[in-house]
Amino acid sequence: MNDIIASIAIFSFVVFPPALLVLKFITKKPGWWIIVLLIVLFALLGWGVVFTAFVEEQNRISELIDQERYEELPEGWDSDGASGVFALFAGWVVPLAYFMLWLVIYTLAAMVRGLFTSSQPPNRDRKLLK
Repeated sequence: MNDIIASIAIFSFVVFPPALLVLKFITKKPGWWIIVLLIVLFALLGWGVVFTAFVEEQNRISELIDQERYEELPEGWDSDGASGVFALFAGWVVPLAYFMLWLVIYTLAAMVRGLFTSSQPPNRDRKLLK
């Protein structure tokens, strides 16, 4: 069951930003205020996923120790300090950086589309003056 939930969370994390920005690119909807709100929610949910992954990894190591099978413990299992601090205080950075990467790609695509879809003829202002 945990594998299914983890797969759904990872799939949602990977698909949500590009799907939202493709929708914005094609239909020019939703508005930017909704996208900013969704970015904040995505960062908060992503922080929750990062922190949950850290806690689950610690639980897994704890179960291995309880089984007294020390040969299977992962490398560095006893020095987790920095990863725990990062997950707690800066776990939101990972989803925000991922979303910003897709926002840069969206901006480049919008600039290219703007170059190829000019709606004004080059001499439009001269025709209006005559």
